[in-house]
Amino acid sequence: RIRAAFDAIDRAYARTLGWVLRHRVITFAGAVLLFFGSLAMGTRLGSEFMAKEDRNQLIVNLEYAPGTSLATSSQRSAALERQVQAIPGVEAVYATAGYLEDARMVRWRVNLVDKNARPDGIDAYKDRLRAILASDARLRTRAVSDPPMIEGLGDYPPILMHVVGRDFAELARQADFLVGAMREIPALTDIELKDSPGKPELHVDVDRDEAARLGVPAGAIGLQVRLATQGEVAGKIREGRRDSEVRVRLAEEDRGSARALESLWIATPKGSVALAQVARLGASTSPAVIEHQQRERKISVWAQIAPGHDMGSAVRALREKLAGHPLPPGYGWIWDGMQKEQAESQANMGLALGIAVLFIFIVLASQFESLVHPFTIMLSLPLAIVGAFLALGVTGNSISMGSLIGLILLMGLVTKNAILLVDGALQHVRDDGDDPETAIRKAGPRRLRPILMTSAAMVLGMLPTALGRGMGSEFRAPMAIAVIGGVVTSTMLTLWVVPVVFVWVERIRQEPRRLLGRRRAPVRRVVAAPPPEAEDGAAAAEAGGPESRPA
Repeated sequence: RIRAAFDAIDRAYARTLGWVLRHRVITFAGAVLLFFGSLAMGTRLGSEFMAKEDRNQLIVNLEYAPGTSLATSSQRSAALERQVQAIPGVEAVYATAGYLEDARMVRWRVNLVDKNARPDGIDAYKDRLRAILASDARLRTRAVSDPPMIEGLGDYPPILMHVVGRDFAELARQADFLVGAMREIPALTDIELKDSPGKPELHVDVDRDEAARLGVPAGAIGLQVRLATQGEVAGKIREGRRDSEVRVRLAEEDRGSARALESLWIATPKGSVALAQVARLGASTSPAVIEHQQRERKISVWAQIAPGHDMGSAVRALREKLAGHPLPPGYGWIWDGMQKEQAESQANMGLALGIAVLFIFIVLASQFESLVHPFTIMLSLPLAIVGAFLALGVTGNSISMGSLIGLILLMGLVTKNAILLVDGALQHVRDDGDDPETAIRKAGPRRLRPILMTSAAMVLGMLPTALGRGMGSEFRAPMAIAVIGGVVTSTMLTLWVVPVVFVWVERIRQEPRRLLGRRRAPVRRVVAAPPPEAEDGAAAAEAGGPESRPA
């Protein structure tokens, strides 16, 4: 029964191959339309650097207003943590108050149960956490993201923009515009302005004219204020193995307010005066950290990708927003984050794909000792892209590093079908003297079974990876899906498209030989007329007489 089934498949393929060879133009045009249709589908797939992985963890960053104490941020964070722990599927919440040595920063690591043991995906939990965080009006910014790809290297958001320039006021205005533009894009969420605002502080502006009249330099006034507020280390106390500094400064009630400092006595050559007599005190703020990028001051803006969207569409929308907003001279945008890595990885993958195609051509040219038929065989490469894009679109995957690796794998896998077909047809042309169409009609059904068996082996080998649900399957599954789709369509299309191209190529190769044979003049032999006696002998020989035949 198995043999009968295989024979039936061979006969069916032979019939379809005959139809294809009779309608070669229609077949080739259909393959071209399929290829360009797949490219159009590929532009709609969406793109991202790495596929979103469900690693049963979430990272939450909370930022309270400047001046928030450690006790306040810890207390308010604990109230939110209790709400998060009440969500079904949440195992634990580990909170770090005072993250990065900043009292107003809190960082959570939310552990979830295994993804196969909960009904909802990771995006649903992100939405629930965002809804809980929105209830705290004191939060300045909030962000829910996946754990970093490599622990210990810090956060690496999908969208990271740097506004660079010289003046902080202008930087703040441009950063506010950037934040507003991001909030208008539905694909972006959890937008954070990383401007490192400083704590409220008290500025002491020295009246230099009054200080000069009293004969005291402005630096001497600043030194006395610093000694009174910050103090000076006068010595150390050793307690066991621990050394503690002894710092001398004014008591808290004498330095804890602006009114107390205004009464601070400042020594001058003309006697002691109150600080309010030689300086003006006022509340103000200044950046706690001054960050630089390319030797320019910068303010950074972070953003996450909203569920149901991809990074490629978000970046395109943001570029369109920023294209209509000219920056002042001396200011600029710097694109960073995962989208920068995505652009670089896609460029590198394109280079790797080109190198792979080049080496495939070199190997095929050396194998077939021809510079023509490698192109016939390599026709299966674009046919594989058709299935890869179709499979990614049907399964809802996007173009990422995993799927691009799958495309490169396809370049080395799908050519084996065309190699079997073309090699069998060339044997019939070379050994049996068949014309190209007859040769491919013989080679096609004969090589059908090994083609189907090897393709089925590759598809079945990739199925566990494509259907896997374990940790990290989101990265490997698109690679396997692209390979499966490419192998299936390349196998089916190669069986009908490659024979058409082979017949055309062989006829083009043989055409110069026919033309050369026609142009050669036939060789004519001029034979002198025989003598009369020879003619008589020839006639007798033709009649069957005993005379010998003429020479």
